[in-house]
Amino acid sequence: MLGCAADCNPTVAPAPTVAVLPPTAASATNLPTPTLSQENVPSTSVSLSTSTPSPIPVINPDSTAPTSLNGDGQAAFRYLTELSTDFAPRSSGTEEELAAAEYLASKFEEFGYETSLQEFTLERLSQELSGLTLDGPDSEDVDVIPLVRSATGTAAGILTSAGLAREGDIPPGGLDGKIALVERGLIRFSEKVERLADAGAVGAVIYNNVPGNFQGVLASGGSSIPAVAISRKEGERLLDLVGREEVQATVTVTIDSIPSQNVVAEKAGTGQGVVVLGAHYDTVPGVQGANDNGSGTAVILALAEEMASQEFPFTLRFMTFGSEELGLRGSAHYVDSLTDNQQQEIIAMLNFDALGSGESVEILGDRALIDRAADLAQRDGILVTRGRDQPASSSDHASFRRAGIPVLMFTAPDVSRIHSVDDSMENVNPGLLRDTVRLALSFLQLPNPFDQGL
Repeated sequence: MLGCAADCNPTVAPAPTVAVLPPTAASATNLPTPTLSQENVPSTSVSLSTSTPSPIPVINPDSTAPTSLNGDGQAAFRYLTELSTDFAPRSSGTEEELAAAEYLASKFEEFGYETSLQEFTLERLSQELSGLTLDGPDSEDVDVIPLVRSATGTAAGILTSAGLAREGDIPPGGLDGKIALVERGLIRFSEKVERLADAGAVGAVIYNNVPGNFQGVLASGGSSIPAVAISRKEGERLLDLVGREEVQATVTVTIDSIPSQNVVAEKAGTGQGVVVLGAHYDTVPGVQGANDNGSGTAVILALAEEMASQEFPFTLRFMTFGSEELGLRGSAHYVDSLTDNQQQEIIAMLNFDALGSGESVEILGDRALIDRAADLAQRDGILVTRGRDQPASSSDHASFRRAGIPVLMFTAPDVSRIHSVDDSMENVNPGLLRDTVRLALSFLQLPNPFDQGL
């Protein structure tokens, strides 16, 4: 996703991946801004709004609102079931992601769209090549996930507990030359890692405060030392071990190159201009990703199926983006591949991400588009809230916004389970998928949806 927001601290919801050369030559990895994946300090639902939004009241819904939607949006939930059952996880840059892309391309072709795969290669912090090794006669490897924006390289030292990495948790003698073992929670990842580095640590190992591993995201400055995440079970085991004996450890964070792809499906309009409807289809490793972003991908398929037999005054370009969870890579590649004239042809971009959990549809983006969508929601009896982009958060609409293209994003207020094993079908609200399909279709069926205020 929207991975939640890049550097928060939830007690329940993990976040996305990324990589220090030896401490003498550590270098921050200059990677694109990753998706909203943060640690949220409270264990409550996280909204994209910077303040608590008020639902837009439903007043006298217009009985003439469009009712042509097949199955009232039930197709979206059917596609979500297929994605979550047959194509999950869909971790960025993997064979599973490719299989999902081929499935999506086949559906667009079935609907009658001109369809293609746009392939690209990217560098990422590698979970497979990174690691934590307990050195000694019986060397032991521990599974890790590098924190996004970690430095790359290898560091070795005595593994030392430092609590939650608060000021009072740092040992009196500091952490010079040591690998710090700390628990997730209470303060941001960036604050933890920076404090550990300032105390002399050459590496940071953060263990989860709930079952399973997680992907954490550091703030935009990255880190000066390698920082990795491990599961709570492994963390508690290592905590007990270092309490009984001296443990020498080595932390490695490494970059590799991987292939990924976007799916592009197009239907020519009767007039000028292009409207892009997009959603990322990849997930973070090891999760079903039903909300983030099976929900948005399923809505894209439902809209494409519904709109295939209709004519519009603009060209429809449906896109599902790969490797969003590694920093909006797919959408950034697509926008960068366009000429200035091709960018100027795009009237607007509608983004669908993590829209399946909560009580209302949330809309954010350009004010003129938000206002128009809110008016339609009121007319059609759809409960919506107005959201705001958070500075530390992002999704694929940001790649288009940077190019000066108007954007409208459809999401939902509750992202507390994204990037965790709890992001599963049973935690998706089918009504939100239905309402998002209804609202987006009503918006695009307006006689001139993009003619004012843009």
